[in-house]
Amino acid sequence: GAVMSVVAGQAMAAFGWREAFVALAALILLVTLPLVVLFVKDHPEDAGTVVDGGIFAPSDHKPKPVQHTGEDGAATRKQPLFWAFMANVLIMAMATGAILMQIVPVLTEFGAEKQAITIVGFMGVSLMLGRWVAGMLMDRFHAPYVAAALMLLPVTGLILLILGAKGFTLVICGLLIGFAGGAEIDVVASICSRSFGTTGFSENYGWLYAAISLGSSLAALLTAASFDYFHTYVPALIACVAGFAVSGALLVHMGIRRPPFAAATALDEPSPTVPPVANAM
Repeated sequence: GAVMSVVAGQAMAAFGWREAFVALAALILLVTLPLVVLFVKDHPEDAGTVVDGGIFAPSDHKPKPVQHTGEDGAATRKQPLFWAFMANVLIMAMATGAILMQIVPVLTEFGAEKQAITIVGFMGVSLMLGRWVAGMLMDRFHAPYVAAALMLLPVTGLILLILGAKGFTLVICGLLIGFAGGAEIDVVASICSRSFGTTGFSENYGWLYAAISLGSSLAALLTAASFDYFHTYVPALIACVAGFAVSGALLVHMGIRRPPFAAATALDEPSPTVPPVANAM
């Protein structure tokens, strides 16, 4: 995100946007695909380890089965709390996607056309930091509360932008918005495993990731339609502020409604008999 946004911007300036897309496609085909084929493994044993760490020895005929928590996917989807969380994820994805997908034209409207690519580069750095910091905090504190607190960052960045931020303040806006964008997917995965367990994690996360994809797609269309109607991105930015605020409030509610089994598996105090669900991922 930090490097390729700058590279793509330079390529577009030098050769045009069509040629820049061809260059990005070539990079995926010639660099990314060979790396995946050569180094990504299908099973932990292929990398000399077992699930949840430990050393794999060829004499081990069967690795010790992992202790899972929670119900399977079908039973989880019968819980109203799961659908409430899915609605929350949809709102979060719409707010995040609306601003991240349109950030360059948004910055251009606010008079930062020349700074736009640089700011996007800084946003790439903050995306990376967002993932690390969110994960570190969720390992130490109750995940929904951490996620709710993180919603304050893009709200602050968007309000500064709406109020007419200039110069270096625009970079700060980009960092705050990017930080939350980086934490988004990690937050969803962590809360999914800790609140609904690991038995149906893959299936549950598939449903939630579908909500992320749907929210991002809708956000792109609605933001563009809003600009066509109002001839400014300000109403869409205000809607993003509202979306992040609603998402934060729903996350606090979810934190209060922690399922009983989550306490038994010790989100905050790991049990000696049941592995922490974060590691079971």
